Amino acid sequence: MEKEILPIKMEITQDSTVQDIMNDLMREMLDCMHFGLGSMVLSLLGKDASLKEIKGLLKGFETSKATEISATIFSFVNISKRSEKTFKGAQDFNSLLNYLKGVTEFMPNRIKTIMLLIDEGEYVAKDNSANLLQSMRLLFQTSPFMVIIAGSPVLFDKLASIEPSFGNLFPEQNRIILKLLEIDDIKQLIIKRLDLIKKDLKGTIAPFTDDSLRVILEYSAGNPRYIIRISSLSILKALEAEQITSEHAKKASKEILSTMGRERFQRLESNDQNLLIKIGKMTAPSVTELARELSLDEATISRRLNQLEELGYVRSTRDGRKRIAILEEPVKTFIESIT
Repeated sequence: MEKEILPIKMEITQDSTVQDIMNDLMREMLDCMHFGLGSMVLSLLGKDASLKEIKGLLKGFETSKATEISATIFSFVNISKRSEKTFKGAQDFNSLLNYLKGVTEFMPNRIKTIMLLIDEGEYVAKDNSANLLQSMRLLFQTSPFMVIIAGSPVLFDKLASIEPSFGNLFPEQNRIILKLLEIDDIKQLIIKRLDLIKKDLKGTIAPFTDDSLRVILEYSAGNPRYIIRISSLSILKALEAEQITSEHAKKASKEILSTMGRERFQRLESNDQNLLIKIGKMTAPSVTELARELSLDEATISRRLNQLEELGYVRSTRDGRKRIAILEEPVKTFIESIT
């Protein structure tokens, strides 16, 4: 049975714009019609493109169809490439949304739903993203689009504090909270994934060992995403071995966490990056010590730590009255690799 859902994963940062979201949607939808078409069309965003030029990209489509699609894409591109200053907010967003809906009419009939997955939702839960959130709200209410936002358990409270209607758009019954996994959960997860490809020893953790699973738990802190990525790389690290040992798992863990830490680190502005590097170089620094090292006041350091803690970069502990900053494992592993 052919898939009826077109999943589109969206990476959103503090600098993302409405146009970024709409461009990514258009790219994936056009690629679904013809591989590579989306990238070719959106490469025209930085220059003046003629209707004839866009139609020339639609070779293989029947003439009447190509004419209609190219007109829709032409209008979309002309609005989407406007600068932030000339983009007319809700008016232009509605136009882009209508053009996207127009393209859905030419997609394969099997596609019934276009699912937009926004990962790291904390990056849009910011005061300066209110306009972006307001525009996205309209997208959520438009068929055939479905939006899934992944983030921390308190994400929706943050979103609702910026855009109150989000509370109604994502009621409690539409929210799923994934708990951190424990060692028995990890065993069951790995067994189920391995049984899909195993011929022998089904229902066991082999070729993983109990020690390797304990290492995976230690480095992943029970995060399902980390567990899956570390486990997959552990298998590759042990291709020539009979078992996946704790050493294989440790090497895989450090590599995965460093990669994920780098990806997350690069999303931050330079002042926050410098703060994280400073925390990594110091031993359990307090707010007072960080303020002194960075020549900033304690209130500024506390505020920035609060933001970084919400985004999952650091956590705080107490030493008496002192607030101590500690890097979360992925960022810590990455910073250790560059300092």
